[in-house]
Amino acid sequence: MTTFGYTLAMIIRKITVFFTVLALSGAGCSQEVTAPKIAEPFSNPVSENTEISLSQGFGELPKIEYPKSSASITLEKELPKLPKVITVLRLQKGLPNDIEMRQITRALAVPAATLGDFSVVSEANLAWIDKDGYKWSYHGGDNTLEFWNDTNSKLLTVSDLRVYDELVNTATSFILAKGIKSSYYRKGIILPDWGMWWYTSAQLLNRCMTRETVNSIRAIGASVSLVVGQPPQLASAANSICVPPEFPARQVVRFRTLMDERDVVKNDGSYLYGAEIVVDSPENKVVSGKITLYSDPDRSDYPSIDNAKAIEMLKAGGLSGASGEITLDDFELVLYRLEDNSSTLTETYLIPALLAKGKRKGPDGSLQDFKIVVPLLAQ
Repeated sequence: MTTFGYTLAMIIRKITVFFTVLALSGAGCSQEVTAPKIAEPFSNPVSENTEISLSQGFGELPKIEYPKSSASITLEKELPKLPKVITVLRLQKGLPNDIEMRQITRALAVPAATLGDFSVVSEANLAWIDKDGYKWSYHGGDNTLEFWNDTNSKLLTVSDLRVYDELVNTATSFILAKGIKSSYYRKGIILPDWGMWWYTSAQLLNRCMTRETVNSIRAIGASVSLVVGQPPQLASAANSICVPPEFPARQVVRFRTLMDERDVVKNDGSYLYGAEIVVDSPENKVVSGKITLYSDPDRSDYPSIDNAKAIEMLKAGGLSGASGEITLDDFELVLYRLEDNSSTLTETYLIPALLAKGKRKGPDGSLQDFKIVVPLLAQ
Protein backbone atom coordinates (compact mmCIF):
# COMPACT_ATOMS: atom_id res chain seq x y z
CA MET A 1 0.00 0.00 0.00
CA THR A 2 1.46 3.40 -1.00
CA THR A 3 1.92 6.01 1.78
CA PHE A 4 0.04 9.17 0.87
CA GLY A 5 1.75 11.54 3.30
CA TYR A 6 3.12 11.76 6.82
CA THR A 7 -0.05 13.26 8.27
CA LEU A 8 -2.10 10.33 6.96
CA ALA A 9 0.46 7.63 7.76
CA MET A 10 -1.16 6.37 10.94
CA ILE A 11 -4.59 6.23 9.28
CA ILE A 12 -3.46 4.53 6.11
CA ARG A 13 -1.77 1.73 8.09
CA LYS A 14 -5.19 0.79 9.41
CA ILE A 15 -6.86 0.57 6.03
CA THR A 16 -6.86 -2.94 4.55
CA VAL A 17 -8.16 -2.15 1.13
CA PHE A 18 -6.42 -3.91 -1.74
CA PHE A 19 -6.18 -2.66 -5.26
CA THR A 20 -5.83 -4.68 -8.48
CA VAL A 21 -2.73 -4.55 -10.57
CA LEU A 22 -2.71 -2.74 -13.95
CA ALA A 23 -0.22 -3.20 -16.74
CA LEU A 24 1.09 -1.89 -19.95
CA SER A 25 2.01 -3.93 -22.99
CA GLY A 26 0.21 -6.78 -24.56
CA ALA A 27 0.01 -8.97 -27.60
CA GLY A 28 2.65 -8.01 -30.06
CA CYS A 29 4.96 -6.53 -27.42
CA SER A 30 7.69 -9.06 -26.66
CA GLN A 31 9.82 -6.86 -24.40
CA GLU A 32 9.03 -4.75 -21.38
CA VAL A 33 10.88 -1.60 -20.50
CA THR A 34 12.90 -2.16 -17.34
CA ALA A 35 12.11 0.40 -14.67
CA PRO A 36 14.87 1.65 -12.38
CA LYS A 37 12.80 1.04 -9.28
CA ILE A 38 9.65 -1.03 -8.85
CA ALA A 39 7.18 -0.13 -6.13
CA GLU A 40 4.57 -2.39 -4.61
CA PRO A 41 1.68 -3.13 -7.00
CA PHE A 42 -1.21 -0.67 -6.69
CA SER A 43 -4.20 -2.92 -6.10
CA ASN A 44 -7.96 -2.46 -6.02
CA PRO A 45 -10.35 -3.52 -3.28
CA VAL A 46 -11.12 -7.22 -3.24
CA SER A 47 -14.77 -7.85 -4.04
CA GLU A 48 -16.92 -10.09 -1.91
CA ASN A 49 -16.68 -13.78 -2.72
CA THR A 50 -19.75 -14.55 -4.80
CA GLU A 51 -20.32 -17.84 -6.56
CA ILE A 52 -20.85 -17.28 -10.28
CA SER A 53 -22.32 -20.03 -12.41
CA LEU A 54 -20.19 -21.16 -15.34
CA SER A 55 -23.22 -20.82 -17.62
CA GLN A 56 -25.21 -17.55 -17.78
CA GLY A 57 -24.00 -16.67 -14.31
CA PHE A 58 -24.71 -12.94 -14.73
CA GLY A 59 -28.38 -13.56 -15.40
CA GLU A 60 -30.06 -11.76 -18.28
CA LEU A 61 -27.61 -9.31 -19.82
CA PRO A 62 -28.70 -5.83 -20.94
CA LYS A 63 -30.16 -5.81 -24.44
CA ILE A 64 -27.82 -4.52 -27.13
CA GLU A 65 -29.54 -1.88 -29.26
CA TYR A 66 -28.75 -1.82 -32.99
CA PRO A 67 -29.27 1.50 -34.81
CA LYS A 68 -30.88 1.49 -38.25
CA SER A 69 -28.52 1.45 -41.22
CA SER A 70 -29.07 2.29 -44.88
CA ALA A 71 -25.65 1.18 -46.05
CA SER A 72 -24.98 -1.15 -48.95
CA ILE A 73 -22.46 -3.61 -47.52
CA THR A 74 -20.38 -6.14 -49.43
CA LEU A 75 -18.33 -8.90 -47.80
CA GLU A 76 -15.19 -9.76 -49.75
CA LYS A 77 -13.79 -12.29 -47.31
CA GLU A 78 -15.22 -15.35 -45.58
CA LEU A 79 -15.94 -15.01 -41.86
CA PRO A 80 -13.94 -17.10 -39.38
CA LYS A 81 -15.82 -20.05 -37.89
CA LEU A 82 -17.67 -18.69 -34.86
CA PRO A 83 -17.99 -20.62 -31.56
CA LYS A 84 -21.35 -21.86 -30.32
CA VAL A 85 -20.61 -20.53 -26.83
CA ILE A 86 -18.85 -17.28 -25.87
CA THR A 87 -17.33 -16.24 -22.55
CA VAL A 88 -18.67 -12.92 -21.29
CA LEU A 89 -16.47 -10.92 -18.90
CA ARG A 90 -17.68 -8.67 -16.10
CA LEU A 91 -15.19 -6.11 -14.87
CA GLN A 92 -14.44 -5.74 -11.18
CA LYS A 93 -15.38 -2.49 -9.48
CA GLY A 94 -12.86 -0.33 -7.65
CA LEU A 95 -15.01 0.12 -4.55
CA PRO A 96 -14.61 -1.34 -1.06
CA ASN A 97 -17.22 -3.81 0.15
CA ASP A 98 -19.20 -3.38 3.37
CA ILE A 99 -16.53 -4.90 5.64
CA GLU A 100 -13.71 -2.87 4.08
CA MET A 101 -15.79 0.28 4.25
CA ARG A 102 -16.32 -0.22 7.98
CA GLN A 103 -12.56 -0.57 8.49
CA ILE A 104 -11.93 2.63 6.55
CA THR A 105 -14.59 4.67 8.33
CA ARG A 106 -13.47 3.34 11.73
CA ALA A 107 -9.93 4.55 11.00
CA LEU A 108 -11.34 7.95 10.00
CA ALA A 109 -13.54 8.15 13.11
CA VAL A 110 -16.78 8.15 11.10
CA PRO A 111 -19.65 6.95 13.35
CA ALA A 112 -20.54 3.36 12.51
CA ALA A 113 -24.25 4.11 12.79
CA THR A 114 -24.06 6.31 9.72
CA LEU A 115 -23.38 3.23 7.60
CA GLY A 116 -26.28 1.19 8.86
CA ASP A 117 -26.43 -2.49 7.92
CA PHE A 118 -25.10 -3.88 4.62
CA SER A 119 -24.13 -0.52 3.18
CA VAL A 120 -23.29 -0.30 -0.54
CA VAL A 121 -20.45 2.04 -1.48
CA SER A 122 -21.37 4.04 -4.59
CA GLU A 123 -18.21 6.15 -4.82
CA ALA A 124 -14.74 6.33 -3.29
CA ASN A 125 -12.19 9.05 -4.00
CA LEU A 126 -8.66 9.57 -2.76
CA ALA A 127 -6.13 12.33 -3.44
CA TRP A 128 -2.47 12.69 -2.46
CA ILE A 129 0.89 14.17 -3.49
CA ASP A 130 3.98 11.97 -3.81
CA LYS A 131 7.61 12.86 -3.03
CA ASP A 132 8.26 13.82 -6.67
CA GLY A 133 5.54 16.45 -6.70
CA TYR A 134 2.94 14.46 -8.65
CA LYS A 135 -0.64 15.07 -7.58
CA TRP A 136 -2.65 11.84 -7.68
CA SER A 137 -6.36 11.10 -7.48
CA TYR A 138 -8.19 7.79 -7.46
CA HIS A 139 -11.84 7.48 -8.49
CA GLY A 140 -13.39 4.21 -7.38
CA GLY A 141 -16.61 4.65 -9.36
CA ASP A 142 -14.88 4.24 -12.71
CA ASN A 143 -11.70 2.67 -11.31
CA THR A 144 -9.31 5.30 -12.65
CA LEU A 145 -6.10 6.97 -11.54
CA GLU A 146 -5.21 10.49 -12.64
CA PHE A 147 -1.98 12.35 -11.97
CA TRP A 148 -0.18 15.53 -13.00
CA ASN A 149 2.93 17.56 -12.21
CA ASP A 150 2.79 21.20 -13.27
CA THR A 151 6.55 21.72 -12.91
CA ASN A 152 7.41 19.17 -15.61
CA SER A 153 6.02 21.15 -18.55
CA LYS A 154 7.69 24.43 -19.53
CA LEU A 155 7.40 24.97 -23.30
CA LEU A 156 4.16 25.03 -25.31
CA THR A 157 5.70 24.12 -28.66
CA VAL A 158 8.94 22.83 -30.16
CA SER A 159 10.46 23.07 -33.64
CA ASP A 160 11.45 19.38 -33.84
CA LEU A 161 9.84 16.15 -32.65
CA ARG A 162 11.67 13.72 -30.40
CA VAL A 163 12.03 10.10 -31.54
CA TYR A 164 8.75 8.39 -30.64
CA ASP A 165 10.36 5.29 -29.11
CA GLU A 166 12.02 7.50 -26.49
CA LEU A 167 8.67 9.00 -25.47
CA VAL A 168 6.96 5.60 -25.33
CA ASN A 169 9.79 4.17 -23.23
CA THR A 170 9.59 7.13 -20.84
CA ALA A 171 5.83 6.68 -20.36
CA THR A 172 6.12 2.91 -19.90
CA SER A 173 9.05 3.15 -17.46
CA PHE A 174 7.18 5.73 -15.37
CA ILE A 175 4.16 3.51 -14.90
CA LEU A 176 6.15 0.35 -14.26
CA ALA A 177 8.17 2.23 -11.64
CA LYS A 178 4.91 2.87 -9.80
CA GLY A 179 4.37 -0.86 -9.40
CA ILE A 180 1.96 -1.41 -12.28
CA LYS A 181 2.54 -4.65 -14.17
CA SER A 182 2.13 -5.52 -17.84
CA SER A 183 -0.84 -7.66 -18.83
CA TYR A 184 -3.84 -5.47 -19.64
CA TYR A 185 -2.34 -3.15 -22.27
CA ARG A 186 -0.72 -3.20 -25.68
CA LYS A 187 2.49 -1.33 -26.38
CA GLY A 188 2.03 2.44 -26.30
CA ILE A 189 1.66 4.53 -29.44
CA ILE A 190 1.75 8.29 -30.02
CA LEU A 191 -1.68 9.74 -30.82
CA PRO A 192 -2.19 12.16 -32.47
CA ASP A 193 0.76 11.28 -34.70
CA TRP A 194 2.15 14.74 -35.39
CA GLY A 195 5.15 13.37 -37.28
CA MET A 196 3.00 11.46 -39.75
CA TRP A 197 0.71 14.47 -40.16
CA TRP A 198 3.55 16.88 -40.87
CA TYR A 199 5.87 14.81 -43.03
CA THR A 200 3.21 13.19 -45.21
CA SER A 201 1.11 16.35 -45.64
CA ALA A 202 3.98 18.81 -46.02
CA GLN A 203 6.35 16.76 -48.13
CA LEU A 204 3.95 14.68 -50.22
CA LEU A 205 1.25 17.32 -50.74
CA ASN A 206 3.51 20.40 -50.78
CA ARG A 207 1.80 22.07 -47.84
CA CYS A 208 3.19 24.23 -45.04
CA MET A 209 2.36 26.02 -41.79
CA THR A 210 1.10 29.58 -41.83
CA ARG A 211 0.92 31.96 -38.90
CA GLU A 212 -2.69 30.87 -38.36
CA THR A 213 -1.62 27.21 -38.28
CA VAL A 214 1.08 27.91 -35.70
CA ASN A 215 -1.38 29.84 -33.52
CA SER A 216 -3.72 26.83 -33.57
CA ILE A 217 -0.87 24.51 -32.58
CA ARG A 218 0.14 26.82 -29.73
CA ALA A 219 -3.43 26.74 -28.45
CA ILE A 220 -3.31 22.95 -28.51
CA GLY A 221 0.03 23.03 -26.69
CA ALA A 222 -1.51 25.19 -23.95
CA SER A 223 -4.46 22.83 -23.46
CA VAL A 224 -4.62 21.07 -20.09
CA SER A 225 -6.81 18.29 -21.48
CA LEU A 226 -5.38 14.83 -21.95
CA VAL A 227 -7.25 14.58 -25.23
CA VAL A 228 -4.96 16.94 -27.06
CA GLY A 229 -6.48 18.54 -30.14
CA GLN A 230 -6.10 17.04 -33.60
CA PRO A 231 -3.60 18.59 -36.05
CA PRO A 232 -5.08 21.52 -38.02
CA GLN A 233 -5.32 21.77 -41.80
CA LEU A 234 -2.14 22.78 -43.61
CA ALA A 235 -2.08 25.45 -46.33
CA SER A 236 -0.82 25.14 -49.88
CA ALA A 237 2.86 26.11 -49.95
CA ALA A 238 2.46 27.62 -53.41
CA ASN A 239 -0.30 30.04 -52.37
CA SER A 240 0.58 30.91 -48.76
CA ILE A 241 3.11 32.74 -46.63
CA CYS A 242 4.86 29.85 -44.89
CA VAL A 243 6.50 30.05 -41.46
CA PRO A 244 8.85 27.63 -39.61
CA PRO A 245 6.96 24.61 -38.24
CA GLU A 246 6.03 24.17 -34.58
CA PHE A 247 4.64 21.14 -32.75
CA PRO A 248 3.08 20.69 -29.29
CA ALA A 249 5.79 20.15 -26.69
CA ARG A 250 3.60 17.55 -24.97
CA GLN A 251 2.94 14.25 -26.72
CA VAL A 252 0.28 11.72 -25.69
CA VAL A 253 1.29 8.06 -25.38
CA ARG A 254 -1.82 5.88 -25.51
CA PHE A 255 -2.11 2.22 -24.51
CA ARG A 256 -4.95 0.10 -25.86
CA THR A 257 -6.85 -2.00 -23.34
CA LEU A 258 -6.14 -5.71 -23.68
CA MET A 259 -8.30 -8.27 -21.92
CA ASP A 260 -7.87 -12.03 -22.40
CA GLU A 261 -5.47 -11.14 -25.24
CA ARG A 262 -8.18 -9.29 -27.16
CA ASP A 263 -8.68 -5.61 -27.89
CA VAL A 264 -11.71 -3.83 -26.43
CA VAL A 265 -13.81 -1.70 -28.80
CA LYS A 266 -16.69 0.78 -28.73
CA ASN A 267 -19.82 0.91 -30.92
CA ASP A 268 -17.99 2.50 -33.86
CA GLY A 269 -15.14 -0.01 -33.76
CA SER A 270 -12.64 2.41 -32.23
CA TYR A 271 -10.29 0.88 -29.68
CA LEU A 272 -10.59 1.61 -25.97
CA TYR A 273 -7.48 3.29 -24.58
CA GLY A 274 -7.17 2.45 -20.91
CA ALA A 275 -4.02 4.50 -20.31
CA GLU A 276 -3.01 7.92 -21.62
CA ILE A 277 0.34 9.31 -20.52
CA VAL A 278 1.44 12.83 -21.48
CA VAL A 279 5.19 13.30 -21.91
CA ASP A 280 6.99 16.64 -22.16
CA SER A 281 9.08 16.19 -25.31
CA PRO A 282 11.98 18.63 -24.61
CA GLU A 283 12.54 17.29 -21.08
CA ASN A 284 11.46 13.71 -21.89
CA LYS A 285 9.55 13.65 -18.59
CA VAL A 286 6.04 12.53 -17.77
CA VAL A 287 3.67 15.46 -17.16
CA SER A 288 0.32 13.84 -16.46
CA GLY A 289 -1.81 10.81 -17.16
CA LYS A 290 -5.00 8.86 -16.76
CA ILE A 291 -5.13 5.11 -16.18
CA THR A 292 -8.07 2.76 -15.91
CA LEU A 293 -7.22 0.06 -13.39
CA TYR A 294 -8.17 -3.50 -14.34
CA SER A 295 -8.10 -6.80 -12.52
CA ASP A 296 -9.02 -10.37 -13.38
CA PRO A 297 -12.70 -10.18 -14.44
CA ASP A 298 -15.59 -12.47 -13.57
CA ARG A 299 -16.45 -14.90 -16.38
CA SER A 300 -19.50 -16.84 -17.50
CA ASP A 301 -20.54 -18.55 -20.75
CA TYR A 302 -23.49 -17.50 -22.93
CA PRO A 303 -24.93 -18.75 -26.24
CA SER A 304 -23.43 -17.23 -29.40
CA ILE A 305 -24.93 -16.35 -32.77
CA ASP A 306 -23.87 -18.53 -35.73
CA ASN A 307 -22.09 -17.48 -38.92
CA ALA A 308 -25.30 -17.02 -40.89
CA LYS A 309 -26.70 -14.64 -38.26
CA ALA A 310 -23.40 -12.76 -38.07
CA ILE A 311 -23.41 -12.21 -41.85
CA GLU A 312 -27.01 -10.99 -41.67
CA MET A 313 -26.11 -8.50 -38.91
CA LEU A 314 -23.00 -7.32 -40.74
CA LYS A 315 -25.01 -6.58 -43.87
CA ALA A 316 -27.49 -4.70 -41.67
CA GLY A 317 -24.69 -2.41 -40.46
CA GLY A 318 -24.08 -3.93 -37.01
CA LEU A 319 -23.71 -1.21 -34.38
CA SER A 320 -22.53 1.41 -36.91
CA GLY A 321 -25.84 2.91 -38.09
CA ALA A 322 -23.92 3.53 -41.31
CA SER A 323 -24.95 4.73 -44.76
CA GLY A 324 -23.22 4.66 -48.14
CA GLU A 325 -21.32 1.92 -49.96
CA ILE A 326 -19.11 -0.21 -47.72
CA THR A 327 -16.79 -3.07 -48.58
CA LEU A 328 -15.50 -5.34 -45.78
CA ASP A 329 -12.41 -7.48 -46.35
CA ASP A 330 -10.94 -8.24 -42.91
CA PHE A 331 -12.31 -9.63 -39.64
CA GLU A 332 -11.00 -9.73 -36.08
CA LEU A 333 -12.38 -11.17 -32.85
CA VAL A 334 -12.50 -8.48 -30.14
CA LEU A 335 -14.43 -7.59 -26.98
CA TYR A 336 -17.27 -5.08 -27.06
CA ARG A 337 -17.73 -2.88 -23.97
CA LEU A 338 -21.33 -2.91 -22.75
CA GLU A 339 -22.54 -0.98 -19.71
CA ASP A 340 -25.64 -1.74 -17.66
CA ASN A 341 -26.94 1.40 -15.93
CA SER A 342 -30.20 -0.11 -14.75
CA SER A 343 -29.08 -0.45 -11.12
CA THR A 344 -27.43 1.83 -8.55
CA LEU A 345 -23.95 0.62 -9.46
CA THR A 346 -23.07 0.41 -13.15
CA GLU A 347 -21.97 -3.02 -14.33
CA THR A 348 -19.52 -3.22 -17.22
CA TYR A 349 -19.47 -6.29 -19.45
CA LEU A 350 -17.08 -7.25 -22.24
CA ILE A 351 -18.92 -9.18 -24.95
CA PRO A 352 -16.98 -11.18 -27.57
CA ALA A 353 -17.62 -9.51 -30.92
CA LEU A 354 -16.69 -9.56 -34.58
CA LEU A 355 -14.85 -6.46 -35.79
CA ALA A 356 -15.18 -6.08 -39.56
CA LYS A 357 -12.77 -3.72 -41.34
CA GLY A 358 -12.98 -2.23 -44.81
CA LYS A 359 -13.63 0.91 -46.82
CA ARG A 360 -16.57 3.27 -47.27
CA LYS A 361 -16.90 5.34 -50.43
CA GLY A 362 -17.33 9.04 -49.77
CA PRO A 363 -19.56 11.46 -51.71
CA ASP A 364 -16.54 12.53 -53.77
CA GLY A 365 -15.59 8.94 -54.56
CA SER A 366 -12.72 8.79 -52.06
CA LEU A 367 -12.31 5.69 -49.87
CA GLN A 368 -12.16 5.96 -46.09
CA ASP A 369 -11.34 3.31 -43.50
CA PHE A 370 -14.49 1.96 -41.87
CA LYS A 371 -15.30 -0.57 -39.11
CA ILE A 372 -18.46 -2.43 -38.13
CA VAL A 373 -18.96 -4.20 -34.80
CA VAL A 374 -21.26 -7.20 -34.37
CA PRO A 375 -21.48 -8.59 -30.80
CA LEU A 376 -21.71 -12.39 -30.81
CA LEU A 377 -24.16 -12.60 -27.91
CA ALA A 378 -27.37 -14.39 -28.88
CA GLN A 379 -30.37 -12.31 -27.80
